[in-house]
Amino acid sequence: MRYIVVVILCVTYCLTSCQTSDPGCWRSVEAESAAEPSILLGDYKNMAEFAVDFIKVLRLSEVSLCLDEDLEDQNIMYVFVSTMARAGIFFMKCDLAQEATRPSSSPSSHRKFTAAVLHVTSRRNLADTLARYQDQGVLGEEGFTSYIFVGSDLPGCKTRNDGSGHWFYARFNKSSLSGEVEEVYAFGDDLDDLTMTVATWRMKPADTHPRLTVLREPGIGPSNFEGHVIKAVTVPYEPLVITSQPCKSPQGDPCSLNVDDARHGGKIDKRKVHGYLIEIMEVLSNKLNFRVDLRSLPSHEATFGIDEGEGNFSGLVGYLQRKEADVALSALQMTKERAIVMDFTGAIAFSSYCLYIRSNATKQNIGWKTYVRSFQWTAWLAILLLLFVASVCLWVSVTRFQDEDPHFKKGANVTFILFSCIVQQGSWILPRTVRTQAILWLFWVASVILYASYTARLTSYLTVSTTRFPFTSLGGAVSAPGWRITLQRGTSVLNYIRRSTAGVYGTIHEGIKNDPGLIVDDNYVGLHRILTEDYLVLLAEDVAMRYLINNCSVVQIPGSYLSGYLHTGLRKHLPYSGVINKELNKMSAGGILDRISKQWWTQTIPCSEPSAYTELGFTNILTAFLLLIAGCVMSLIFLLIELCQKDRSFLYSLSDCPADLVTKLHPYSKPEKT
Repeated sequence: MRYIVVVILCVTYCLTSCQTSDPGCWRSVEAESAAEPSILLGDYKNMAEFAVDFIKVLRLSEVSLCLDEDLEDQNIMYVFVSTMARAGIFFMKCDLAQEATRPSSSPSSHRKFTAAVLHVTSRRNLADTLARYQDQGVLGEEGFTSYIFVGSDLPGCKTRNDGSGHWFYARFNKSSLSGEVEEVYAFGDDLDDLTMTVATWRMKPADTHPRLTVLREPGIGPSNFEGHVIKAVTVPYEPLVITSQPCKSPQGDPCSLNVDDARHGGKIDKRKVHGYLIEIMEVLSNKLNFRVDLRSLPSHEATFGIDEGEGNFSGLVGYLQRKEADVALSALQMTKERAIVMDFTGAIAFSSYCLYIRSNATKQNIGWKTYVRSFQWTAWLAILLLLFVASVCLWVSVTRFQDEDPHFKKGANVTFILFSCIVQQGSWILPRTVRTQAILWLFWVASVILYASYTARLTSYLTVSTTRFPFTSLGGAVSAPGWRITLQRGTSVLNYIRRSTAGVYGTIHEGIKNDPGLIVDDNYVGLHRILTEDYLVLLAEDVAMRYLINNCSVVQIPGSYLSGYLHTGLRKHLPYSGVINKELNKMSAGGILDRISKQWWTQTIPCSEPSAYTELGFTNILTAFLLLIAGCVMSLIFLLIELCQKDRSFLYSLSDCPADLVTKLHPYSKPEKT
């Protein structure tokens, strides 16, 4: 009678805690529990062999062994312990595992768990055992790979749990010496927990075929979710997630992005949200047959998520950490801080951080310095070397022999003659000998090569239009006088910068500390600021900016920083994360992700001329006129100097002439008195 009362209380507890959706099944178990036949020690030995074979399939080497209170017999414990020891599986007592699973008050505390829990139960105690584990909230708890409930003729009654979870039933049939393993996924929705058979077992001699037959790989998740609901949260981040309006819930709760009609529960409303990740989620939901409860975070929480201290994260990462969502539908970079509290899917995109400035902050390289810019230091060095080598060769050739024009014997004359040849002015002296002519011919060939080099470089500067930026790197932006760098709050790069104490990122961190206003809420605000404020540069992800820049007012400075893959976030140790990653890999390999991405990132704004060449205007050839004017001014100065020198030398020559002759030649001059 006492056992009947206990069973009734256990089943009643399970009906309230586990929310069983099959009460008739559990009542039948209750009715037959009083007459449940006893299980012999040999049956427990076979049961232990069955459990150990399945533990090997899960590739587990560490197990916490638990028994129901009425099964805590030393002989039963010895059977399971010895079987696991022979298989090389380390075990620990159940009370140690329960101590490890005790909830911690700090979300950031790091707890050590065993790899799996093997709980030996019975047909009449299964309801109570499930209720106790579910009440503690440890089914599917992070750190435990698997929960395995093994027993003889365990009932297959349906359950419906308030929260999510994942466990195995290892049902042993002592009559046929066989077993069956069922994998259970609980979603905490309005449907029965999803169960599927993953392995069968039959008692056979050890030297024959394996006793355990795996029907499907356990632990990766169901291939058909049978309409269960996955909870997802997101924030607007165009073009990955585009919402029709920001979430402004009066209570501060996330806003639903599903169809309001109850008949279409779990269907995303395309009038409220669309984008690259939304299309990926729809493909996954159709492929795996699940519904999505998608919600947008309110404005005060709409960030990706950064560590706010003591391991507590904000934004999307915080919702995953607190287990308020299963999926964070956004593009998140993988960091070591986030990896402690959440998991990641496979890569959904590749992105880099780039610098963006207002377009009129740049300068075109065609202008008044065009003709001068063509002369680089190599051209000037070539001219000097050519003059020096040719002058020395010509002077040696002339001075060694006496059959050449005597004007060539002066070094200054030789250099000036060669310089006149370079500037295409010629010479009044004609060489008489073949050797001098050969030197001048070689000098002419070298000059032609120099002309061609200059002309080619000048042509490229005049015809090809390129943009000259005020700086060309992140370090240049940091050191440029007056320039400031703005970033979006709640991103992983902000955490990276805050950890930096030196270098470029350390300087950016100091700028943010001195001016917290440089942190903007989103990229839209950052774009508005760089368009309205001077000397401001935006450091943002190109995966978003390529879509947001819809005019030619903003340009990207060449170069990328903090490059990496982007991932969708998952709750830590989400039971069905394996099947989601598997389907994402199939979509990537099959080109589905590429086709979806082309719908959002192939349209570009033509901000330059259709041709690569630019028509020359007055400003483009202004340098030529400036050089002509400079030449004319220098010619006038030299002319005045020569006139002054000639006039003075003429007056000096008149001092040797008679006074009456001087008066006739120069009436304004007065002869000196003797």
